[in-house]
Amino acid sequence: MLNNNIRKLLILLKKNFFHERGYEKNDKLRHLVIVDRERYVPTFSLSIFSKAICKKFDLSPILVTDLNKDHNIRKIFSSFNYDLIFSVFRFKFLFKNWNIFFKTTYFFLSNIFLIFFKPFKWIINNFNVKGIFIGDLVYDTYIRSNFNYKKPKKNLRFLWLLFKTIFRVFNLKINLFDKKIIKIVLVGTVCYSTNGAIVTRIANKKKIKVVEPFFYGFREHTNKTIEFGYYNQYVQKNLNKIKNINLKTADKFFHKKFYKDFIGTYTGRKDILNQRKKSKKELLNKSDFLKKLNLKNDYKKIVLFACHAFSDAPHGLGRDFIFDDYYQFLRESLNFIKNNNDNSILWLIKPHPSSEWYGEKGVVEKLVKDTGFSNIKIFPETISTLNAINNTDLVITGRGTIGMEFAAFGKLSLILGSAPYSALNICKRIKTKKKYFHLLSNIENIKVINNNQKNLARKLIFFLENHKKNFLTTSKIFDSITLKSFNSLDPKKRRKDHYIINNHLLNKLKKTKICDDIFFKEIKNIIKL
Repeated sequence: MLNNNIRKLLILLKKNFFHERGYEKNDKLRHLVIVDRERYVPTFSLSIFSKAICKKFDLSPILVTDLNKDHNIRKIFSSFNYDLIFSVFRFKFLFKNWNIFFKTTYFFLSNIFLIFFKPFKWIINNFNVKGIFIGDLVYDTYIRSNFNYKKPKKNLRFLWLLFKTIFRVFNLKINLFDKKIIKIVLVGTVCYSTNGAIVTRIANKKKIKVVEPFFYGFREHTNKTIEFGYYNQYVQKNLNKIKNINLKTADKFFHKKFYKDFIGTYTGRKDILNQRKKSKKELLNKSDFLKKLNLKNDYKKIVLFACHAFSDAPHGLGRDFIFDDYYQFLRESLNFIKNNNDNSILWLIKPHPSSEWYGEKGVVEKLVKDTGFSNIKIFPETISTLNAINNTDLVITGRGTIGMEFAAFGKLSLILGSAPYSALNICKRIKTKKKYFHLLSNIENIKVINNNQKNLARKLIFFLENHKKNFLTTSKIFDSITLKSFNSLDPKKRRKDHYIINNHLLNKLKKTKICDDIFFKEIKNIIKL
């Protein structure tokens, strides 16, 4: 079925652009670089954005991809007349591109002492190739699989990932960016040691505009968004707008969201889905809340730990984080609490809503069990986040949005890295491990936040959920029906994104040319160089 739809799609796309001239191949031309993400939905958003921008600024596109020419995604790009291809890494390249291979090998061996004897934290924050920082990208890729976040080691897999990433940097910089006149870059992701993430860092170094397109709008990535996270910078740019939001409007939205709609948390789509499946829709007072946990009401403080998904790009929200990753944050925190235990403090550890989807089911539970203390307990998945906020005194999180939610209820959150809300002074942002562990040992002295901070948190929640983030008019071709699975709360459906090539899309392409679509026209109007 897919191959049949692909054939029909390619015919329709070729009809869309049949009368267009092909792009010239000339080193003196100004170029736009498109970096393939190897998924179908980004393939279309990248292709449409690049086509609109090339038309507006008379640019010649270069497609960066490691897919072979027979792959369906590569064929779709070709249907947009993108024939100038730059392949970054395949194993055979090591022996064909001797110049890059020798540069990579020499650089790798020259830094072997630092690689082995410096801690991972130094590699994450400081390892770079000619000013292109890649340590965090390699580390995040390494701990993504095989539970490597539990005991990260500088083993052969890590060294191979590092070597390949260095090779990619040299190849992209020397053979693409140093030889071509590049005016703008379009990427499908800025995480892990992917071509998109590496191209983003090289482009930032050369002060070239980087855009990540979506079917609702786009994001621009800079050195600051890499260091502190995109939404951190987005909020900072809009501080005055947030502060000027009408408080009654923000309060009304807050009460509807947390009580009437009972979503109970500002979070990602898959997290909402997983939470709704498990938690019961009931509000608990503190007495009933503790009964659910089989505990007595005799604790000075009840502290919630909100865990992250351990293998999900710990530096994707910014390199600014005091621990190496989210697992190390939880493990070292529990070890400190265990060694300095105060029985008057109840510590509730809440696994991430999507831990099962990431293959991490039981990981948090084992860490808690290994402490052996009755006042360190797992927060039950059948109790909603709203009940957690109502019946605990504060939350500790790496940089989760739950910190913002606690603030909206007038409660304090401790965060350990940059977050969308960390610049608003609505939480306690901790910048060193020493300070963090000092606060843990004096947790009973931490006070609530004031009304101004609470009100600002509510305005921020309203802003993040209602303000247009470079939104574009919905495409008449790639509409909500075509993107139905992509907009699903279920990540399993969204991962299998070949669904986008369906009969609805094919019928839309028969009736409307991509260049006549309002979405395409708005891209031309809004993007600037």
